[in-house]
Amino acid sequence: MSFKWRWIGLMALVILFAYVGRNFLGEPLQHESLSEQKAPNLPTAKVCLMPFAEICEESGFLISDERIVLKTRISGFIGEVLVREGETVRKGQPLVIMDSRSVDAAISKQRASLEASAIAVRDAERDIAHYSPLVQKGAYPKDKLYKLQVRLKSSRADYDQAKAALSASLAEKSYATIESPLDCVVLAKHKNTGDMAVPGEPLLTLDSTRNLLFRFFLPEHRLGQINSNSKVTLQFAALSGKTVEGRIRSIIPSVDAASRRFEVNVAVADNAGLVPGMYGRAKLVLGSRPVLALPHKAMVERGGLLGVYVVDESERVAFRWVRFGRKQGEWTEVTAGLGQGERVVLGAEGLRDGLVLAEKVKHGS
Repeated sequence: MSFKWRWIGLMALVILFAYVGRNFLGEPLQHESLSEQKAPNLPTAKVCLMPFAEICEESGFLISDERIVLKTRISGFIGEVLVREGETVRKGQPLVIMDSRSVDAAISKQRASLEASAIAVRDAERDIAHYSPLVQKGAYPKDKLYKLQVRLKSSRADYDQAKAALSASLAEKSYATIESPLDCVVLAKHKNTGDMAVPGEPLLTLDSTRNLLFRFFLPEHRLGQINSNSKVTLQFAALSGKTVEGRIRSIIPSVDAASRRFEVNVAVADNAGLVPGMYGRAKLVLGSRPVLALPHKAMVERGGLLGVYVVDESERVAFRWVRFGRKQGEWTEVTAGLGQGERVVLGAEGLRDGLVLAEKVKHGS
C-alpha cells in the first residue's frame, strides 16, 4: 500500500474517533430548531377600523379685509410723499403732504375779510347806540336810523360769510396733510413728490394689517362638504410652520368656469408676523370616515421601508411590508398589506421571522 493511501486511512480514523467522542460526551449534534425558540413577552394588537378625520388641504394667501384707497380733496401739487411701498404705518401717521401755499393765502385773505367785517359790525352797532336816543327825542331823523340798522344787518351778513369762508379754508388746510386712518401696509404708491393731484385721483393704496382674510379655492366636489362651522387650521412657511386657527367668513358658491373651483375666505385672528399677501396652506376637517388602522408602536423599519410583525394562529411571527397613510393620535392608517382583524406585535424591534411568542399579551381589541 502506497504512502498516499496510508495517509487517507489515518485521517478517516481521526474523524471517526472525533465523532464517537462527541457522542460519548453527550454534546448535541445540532442547534435547537427555530420552531422551538421563543420570543420575548410582547403585547399585540389587532388591525381594526378607526374613525379618521377627513382632511382637505389647499394653498392660499392672505388679503386685507380693509383695503383703502387714499385720495386728495384739494387740487395742487404734492409737496412730499412720506412713505414707500411695502412700508408699515400706524394710525394717524402723516403719509402725504400737499403744497398748501394757495390755501394759506386764501386763509390770510379770509381772516382779513373777517376782521374788516367785525369792525363794520362794531361801527354800525356804535352808531345805532348813539343815534337811537336822539331819534326818540326827535333830534335825529328816523329814516337815517333805519339806514344804520340796514347797514348793521349787512355787516353782520358779511361777517358770517367771511367766517364761513375761513372755516372752509381751514378745513381744506387740514386736508393738505393726509394721515393713515388705521394701522396698515402701503400696498401701492400712485403719485410722487411734485406730481399734480386733483380731487378723486388715488394717491396711495393701503391694506390693513388687522382683520386679515385667508383666501383659497376648493374643488367643485367639495362644495357640499364645507359649511361655516368647518374647522380650519392655517399654516404659514414664513412663521416656521406655526399654525393659526381661523373661522370661515364667507363661501362664494359660484364655481369658476375655467378652474371648477369656488372661493372660500377665512377670518384670521390678529397675529404678529402676518401681513397681506403671505402664502400658506389651509387644512379643513370635512367630517370623518372609518379606515383600517394600527398603533404606531407596531411599525418597524427595515431597509428604509416600514412594515410590521404579524402573528398567526400558532403564535408564530412573520415580518410583512405594509403601506401606511395618515396618522391620528396613537394610530396610523393602513392603506395596503394588512386586513381587518390581523394581529401585529407592538414594540417588535429585534424580532426575527419564525419566532413563537412566549405568551399572549394583547393590547387593544
